[in-house]
Amino acid sequence: MRNMKTENWRTVQLFLSSSGVFEVEVDTDTRSIRCNCPNFEKRRTCAHEKFVDDSAKKNDGIYPVKISPKATEEEIIDAEESSEAFRNFIVKHGKVEVI
Repeated sequence: MRNMKTENWRTVQLFLSSSGVFEVEVDTDTRSIRCNCPNFEKRRTCAHEKFVDDSAKKNDGIYPVKISPKATEEEIIDAEESSEAFRNFIVKHGKVEVI
């Protein structure tokens, strides 16, 4: 059975940098933010997490995910099925940021 703690996390943003591609996730229950980059692992904060947090604060606490207009309504609905489905949707249709 899948860990329910993991199920609450949704990938909301991908970042491209010279050292790799990193993902920022938001916990749907607590609104906590985490990143899989090395800086976040060491310090519990990073530029990626700050970018998402600052954007969410400007939008009443909700990160405004930017998606391609090519995404269909069916794909949007299907993305809500699970954390994995949402991540796959973001990978396919989300805007990758470079900071």
